[in-house]
Amino acid sequence: VLETARILSQYQLQYTITYALWDEEEIGLIGSRHYAEQAAQTGEQIVGVINLDMIGWDGNNDGLMDIHTRNVGQSVALANFGDSLNTIYNLGLAPVIYNPGTTASDHSSFWNRGFSAILYSEAYYGNDFNPYYHSSSDRISRFNLTFFHNMSRLVSATMAALVGQYIPTVVDYETPVTSSFILQQNYPNPFNNSTQIEYSVQEPGEINLAIFNSLGEKIMTLKSGYHTTGNYKEVLQTNDFPSGIYYYVLSGNDIKLSRKMILIR
Repeated sequence: VLETARILSQYQLQYTITYALWDEEEIGLIGSRHYAEQAAQTGEQIVGVINLDMIGWDGNNDGLMDIHTRNVGQSVALANFGDSLNTIYNLGLAPVIYNPGTTASDHSSFWNRGFSAILYSEAYYGNDFNPYYHSSSDRISRFNLTFFHNMSRLVSATMAALVGQYIPTVVDYETPVTSSFILQQNYPNPFNNSTQIEYSVQEPGEINLAIFNSLGEKIMTLKSGYHTTGNYKEVLQTNDFPSGIYYYVLSGNDIKLSRKMILIR
């Protein structure tokens, strides 16, 4: 939760994100129930709730995880969306969607008030239950850190996508283009090891495509040289880049365009 907040705090987002750590879940979902009730009474607009509960146990290293959903609001669509992100970003998980899913965690409070919500968890329904659950032996040394990391990446990818970081760019070609080139949003975004950057050149000339980190430091030149009129596509490989916010800048013909992108490991 905190790492997702750290990364996304550097963006101007389309939606507000509430990072909530509910109390008294074990004795009746008291914290989340109160919030959901207040949200319903005040007419708060909640696009979706992503609940995390038990995401560090994978006893046999198969990557199996649960996505719990029900036919409430857009909950099923949220579950399918999360499942697709694991495939898009090759996160190494094996999600199974359960509908109807469990009501034994905080997302259920929001279902009860008509809000869209899902639960990401380890294989709670998948017969890989943590044998140290609610015991003094349930310690971080028991974590499957690779699985925990992959689950965290799925959470970050889900949140970034839902709040509008990836917005497909639509160009109306009947509208006159005033720029000498067009820079599209990279896809996928957020991304893991690679992403695709497309741009169009309207006037021939020397064009430079460079990558910068969040401090404004140039990391690399992806493409540079004389470009004729046409559409171009470059694949950015980021095997040695750490997670974070990056910028790609297209410059030439006295014009400079830039876009943001998120790398999630």
